[in-house]
Amino acid sequence: MEVIDPQAIRDSLLARDVTLNPPATEDVIAELNSWAGGRLHPHVAQMLREFDGFSDWDYEGKSFVSVWPVEKALSDDWTRQPLLAFSDWSINAMIFGFDPSSNGPIISIEDASVVAPTYAEFWLRLLSDSLFQTK
Repeated sequence: MEVIDPQAIRDSLLARDVTLNPPATEDVIAELNSWAGGRLHPHVAQMLREFDGFSDWDYEGKSFVSVWPVEKALSDDWTRQPLLAFSDWSINAMIFGFDPSSNGPIISIEDASVVAPTYAEFWLRLLSDSLFQTK
């Protein structure tokens, strides 16, 4: 199984002066788990216990990536089971989504192109400024 280190991801974002939202409460994680049919992938819950998203992180100069808090993700118009819209690039220019009961892939909702093959790889690519490069 692929490994994810939510604390290292949090620390890396904080080192870049990203303002993180507080961790999700267990009630919020339970709500997402229920939405996902009781099969929330462990990586998703682990990340949410570190922080529940962040807004408009300038990681490529003129580009902005946000990872939404669960409340916004569940209420967003792009969210339709099993696909959870959870992030955007450049203030909604591209919306990212995935099935939170799986480990990916992460896709661009508008055209279904794969942004990252797994949830963990999404975070690695985000932190290495290679989110839009295929490997």
